Amino acid sequence: MEFVAIDVETANADMASICQIGIAQFKGGTLAQEWKTYVDPQDHFDGINVSIHGIDEDVVAGSPTFTMLADTLISRLSGRIIVTHTAFDRVAVHQASTKQDTSAVLHLARHGLRRAASLDEIF
Repeated sequence: MEFVAIDVETANADMASICQIGIAQFKGGTLAQEWKTYVDPQDHFDGINVSIHGIDEDVVAGSPTFTMLADTLISRLSGRIIVTHTAFDRVAVHQASTKQDTSAVLHLARHGLRRAASLDEIF
């Protein structure tokens, strides 16, 4: 089975404040490809979030915004089974898509993302 897993980090309690996105593509049960990028959340960084992931304003300086990444996300996610470890990632992508008005990514967030508590659930 082929699927992609998406993971995000946020700058603060606003789940739309995505500051990093990672996508892992699996084929036949093994990791086939990884992609990650920092994201300029166009928002402030909260110390609690920074203490969790170590990403701050300096790390994302010069990085693309979520809107700038929309086409890349669509090409990496469209037509694939998309899983998240928790609802956090799914909700964050949905909220960032809504806030940034990236309707195609919003469609993926609404219809393409599903939660898998373990890989056994998707096989």
